[in-house]
Amino acid sequence: MFKRILCPIDLTTLSTVALDVASKLGVQNDATISLVHVALSPLPRSVEPARDWERNANARLGRLAQRHFGDRVRWDTVIFHGDPAKVIMRAADDLDADLIVMATHGHKGFNRLLLASVTEQVVRESSLPVRTIRPGRPQR
Repeated sequence: MFKRILCPIDLTTLSTVALDVASKLGVQNDATISLVHVALSPLPRSVEPARDWERNANARLGRLAQRHFGDRVRWDTVIFHGDPAKVIMRAADDLDADLIVMATHGHKGFNRLLLASVTEQVVRESSLPVRTIRPGRPQR
């Protein structure tokens, strides 16, 4: 059913809860999982420290993928720059994804108003199905 699953990760512990669900879906569907990180570049891309940061982030993504997927499923890692929700949706198109699996931080009340939810925006605006994972909740 799914050939490519896009799994956005912001490199926080909360966002990695989506990896186990993505892994199960990847195995069930013999799909490739694209582990995607969207960064706001602190410096212009041509500046060396920014490139080192990107290399380090990509290495962290690779370690996360190896830990959660191993060789049970095909996976790749990609880093994009820009507005996270918009970039996630563009990446899904560019990578030919069939499904997006991502964590939600579950902010409520005033914090929800202050912290615009990337997950919520992707759910509302994506043309693809989006499976959301909430940290601390059992997954089916």
